[in-house]
Amino acid sequence: MALLPHCTTISATVDTIHRRLRHPGGKLSLADVVSEYPGFEVVAVDRSELPPGASAALIQRGGIATLAIDPREPRKRLRFSLAHEIGHAMLHTGHVREFRLVSTKQASPAVLERQADHFAAELLVPMWALDLAVPERYRRGSVPFTPPRPLLLKLADQFDVSLTMMGIQFASYASLRATPVGCAPK
Repeated sequence: MALLPHCTTISATVDTIHRRLRHPGGKLSLADVVSEYPGFEVVAVDRSELPPGASAALIQRGGIATLAIDPREPRKRLRFSLAHEIGHAMLHTGHVREFRLVSTKQASPAVLERQADHFAAELLVPMWALDLAVPERYRRGSVPFTPPRPLLLKLADQFDVSLTMMGIQFASYASLRATPVGCAPK
């Protein structure tokens, strides 16, 4: 699978961003991400100026990465879409040279989209921050792949992401915790 070789690179990129911003966990300010890396601008546009079904898009103009957004979209969807487009700018266009993935020229559009989705999910809900946010009783022993809905709602609010996105990240978290490498020492 083409995505796998870049997972570490994407995670390392996101970790670097979090460290530079001194992100303590919880809701990440995307405005802080955009201001930390020069050459980004966020512009509100009419829905008709975006690709069909999109709430955001990346437009490269002479060294400026313009993140075009539809401000009428729900905030949590817009946050993910914006993080996704930041991922494209950092990983695929070389906008921030230190983060550009080397082999994206051969990657299919579907792989590039999965990479940007992975970037966005890790940027907004990194596994280390989710581990800090999950109550102790869920960190002891095995973690349920489907936690109680009130817990998912609480975590989604804490990270300011959709319930669907939190469910996906929580399933990844539970999967990592179920592996020998991901388990906390007993």
